[in-house]
Amino acid sequence: MTIEEQVKYCVELAAKDIPVAGSLFQNKHYIWCLFIGHLISNDLFVREIKNSGIAIL
Repeated sequence: MTIEEQVKYCVELAAKDIPVAGSLFQNKHYIWCLFIGHLISNDLFVREIKNSGIAIL
């Protein structure tokens, strides 16, 4: 899998998780909303790291 494919995959995952987090928040499932938010932020962080070219261990 190329870096571009990995980045695309991470962004697609984040885009799918955003409506889920919104639904959880509206239904007052705040802990699960925070968990999904954590996954979204992680996916976007991975995208930024891979796009920057920074080598991580």
